[in-house]
Amino acid sequence: LDYVPVGMEGTNEGLLEISNIPPVDFGKRLKYLIRYPYGCSEQTTSSAFPQLFLEDIMEMDHRLKDFTSKNIKAAIERLSLMQKSNGGFRYWPSAVEANDWVSSYVGHFMLEAEAKGYSLPPGFKKKWIKYQKRAAKNWTHYSKDHYRYYHYYHLMQAYRLYTLALAGSPDFSSMNRFRQQSGINKLAKWRLAAAYAMAGKPEIAKEITADLDFQTNEFDRMNHSFGSSLRDKAMILETLVVMNEREKAAPLVLELSKKVSSGYWYSTQST
Repeated sequence: LDYVPVGMEGTNEGLLEISNIPPVDFGKRLKYLIRYPYGCSEQTTSSAFPQLFLEDIMEMDHRLKDFTSKNIKAAIERLSLMQKSNGGFRYWPSAVEANDWVSSYVGHFMLEAEAKGYSLPPGFKKKWIKYQKRAAKNWTHYSKDHYRYYHYYHLMQAYRLYTLALAGSPDFSSMNRFRQQSGINKLAKWRLAAAYAMAGKPEIAKEITADLDFQTNEFDRMNHSFGSSLRDKAMILETLVVMNEREKAAPLVLELSKKVSSGYWYSTQST
């Protein structure tokens, strides 16, 4: 194909992306994500997490492979400093209390890193599973009038249960109790379905999601689960993949592709 370069000769550059999946503008988004991990535990995890999967979806030269590998190892080392003696993870090393959302998010990253062949800190998994199970069993249904709060509160429990299933240590009693609770919001149901599917109960997952749609609410949840409508839909997509519902997931893939390929700014976790 012939094309006319834009701008003055010698002052411009271009990027051609060829993909067998809907494009997600790797050129722009990767520059934002591929960096040495720094900052709080959430930012460190958000930066390192996608670097685990780059080789699955694009060709990488040795330089980029070495760079991302060093970043992932540095993230694991940095995050290990955030873990409390009770197994939970702090938002900052100086924080006194563990953050429940961060504890699930960091644990999720650590498990996926281990699956990719990275070594985890000694004792991390045992302490973390113990913390997650204790938090899951102590969880009680609590609904404030403020939607933003209980949306996060439900999702936090569902995500916790998913990470336990991913670790090969599902807490079925807490999952069943949560499933029977009335008033649980839609996104938490999607994430709970992922937990059941991951734990080898796909029939329950299909039952939970039978009447659920893909619609999410866009509002600022940065102070709670650090999310967005885009992040929430990506979590729904993850559930569909775990359930092997790929045809059902296709329209959602196209929708997310268009959004990520746009010029819109997204947070590190959403990206």
